[in-house]
Amino acid sequence: MEGNIPSGAVQPNPPPFTPHSSPSAQVVGWYLYGILPSSAPFPPLVGVDGRSALVVIVEEGLAALASIVPLEEFGAEPLRRHLEDPQWMEEKVRHHERIVETAMAEAPILPMRFGTIFLSPEGVKRMLQENAAKLQEGLVYLEDKEEWGVKGFSDRRRLQEFMVGKDPDLCRLSEDQGLQSPGRAFLARKRLEELASAKVEAREAELVRSAEDVISRKVVDLVRKPPLPRQATGRRQEMILHLACLVTKDQVKGFLAMLTRWNSAYKAEGFELLATGPWPPYHFAPTVERDACEAS
Repeated sequence: MEGNIPSGAVQPNPPPFTPHSSPSAQVVGWYLYGILPSSAPFPPLVGVDGRSALVVIVEEGLAALASIVPLEEFGAEPLRRHLEDPQWMEEKVRHHERIVETAMAEAPILPMRFGTIFLSPEGVKRMLQENAAKLQEGLVYLEDKEEWGVKGFSDRRRLQEFMVGKDPDLCRLSEDQGLQSPGRAFLARKRLEELASAKVEAREAELVRSAEDVISRKVVDLVRKPPLPRQATGRRQEMILHLACLVTKDQVKGFLAMLTRWNSAYKAEGFELLATGPWPPYHFAPTVERDACEAS
């Protein structure tokens, strides 16, 4: 790894780009992975195109980690087409994340979203100049911190069974079913299902509020995200809580232990908190003004 590169430099010199199909392939962009302190080491990896070496573009004490890419593959219109190619997207997104995570292991990083492309190194330098104060503050803020995800899952069938045994109204309706004629028993069962559904929903809301309150005491900041559907999670349980949490590195162990204790306390109700990470701090990095970008 290399570091301590002077301001204004593009280091190392990128290898010549050799087109493999047509003259249009010679038109290239500069794909950005993230912003690092200029003194930080950077990984000697191959870029997202699978051929070009990583470079750093340094300005204002900041280093933009980048690689050249052919715009016939990574330009605005080709990228829109690639959105319909899950295999291509998965390969490139994983490659992007691997580079960001490798750099993150060595220094704080302000990660850039997949597909952030500039048309020239001068455009990258201009972006660094125009956003220097914000980016420098962001790097200081994120030093010695990690982003962790927390997802809360509810097993609604288990929660309903728990509540039927604990809630007086649900207990009474459940018992009444066995004492009714078939017609009345049907109506009683429908009332039980409706009341149980409402009480389960209310209890889930209570659990979410309580979980957020406990988590907020252990983190520097958190961002609420929309829960994912079961098709995306691959789990039978419903996701009812989805957080991105910024945690100081010396508090991660305590943060994870707190989640373990929470799960033990609410296991009987079918509620579980699942932590994943550490991740690049996408949710806590400052945004770059789009009018400062030449991105495609």
